[in-house]
Amino acid sequence: MKEAVPKSLHVSPFMDMKNSWKIKTTCPDADGGKLSVDIYVGHPDLGKYFLARLGARESRHRSKRSERADLRTLWHYGYMPHRVAVWIYWQALVLLWKGAPLHMHPTLESYQAEVIKGMRQKQTQPQFRYWDWQTVHWHWSP
Repeated sequence: MKEAVPKSLHVSPFMDMKNSWKIKTTCPDADGGKLSVDIYVGHPDLGKYFLARLGARESRHRSKRSERADLRTLWHYGYMPHRVAVWIYWQALVLLWKGAPLHMHPTLESYQAEVIKGMRQKQTQPQFRYWDWQTVHWHWSP
């Protein structure tokens, strides 16, 4: 995505609705089976202040059901949702301790018109038009 899109969903109480998001991904075929997703968040007053990065690679147990993976895999990945939840809430406590301001959930009417206007402007450009994800050949498709 070459241009940022306006934030349309209130996710974190530490970020207001003035943010814009820019997403960058790599194709798993081009990078030896590795996938990366970078999400950059920018703000009109604060500039670019947040980056979330995901790096993934193909599992060595790709053809096996998760129940048939070895104990090492279970130990490393079995409780990952729980660990991620603990990390998220821990970071929230750290931000509160440091005095980060909280932004309560706004009403839909307060930001809906601005987001729709911004997305309509972006969708006039060819790279932002809708596409049918069912017709795309995915790496994992048969």
